Amino acid sequence: MKNAAAKIPSRENLSLLLHASLVLIFSVAAIFLYASIKSHRQELAKKIVSRDVELRRRLNEEKRLVNKDLEEKYRADTVSYRAMEKRLKLEEQGARSAQLK
Repeated sequence: MKNAAAKIPSRENLSLLLHASLVLIFSVAAIFLYASIKSHRQELAKKIVSRDVELRRRLNEEKRLVNKDLEEKYRADTVSYRAMEKRLKLEEQGARSAQLK
């Protein structure tokens, strides 16, 4: 009878075994969660970097197009200014020749 009673764990031992099992289970779960979060962070960091590269490429392309448009506008304005200047000179010459007659 004493041997049978010795094989039955006491309440304290059951409680300790239960707590140790819970600690082990939660530790394993925490390790898996940590690994999962770490991999998600790495994926997110890669996505952020690729998005940043794409946005910088688009920005540079937009800057190039804006500079091209500004250069074309400047050339057109220069041509318009020179044409206006020539017309003004011709009108002044026409007005002088009309005054002389």
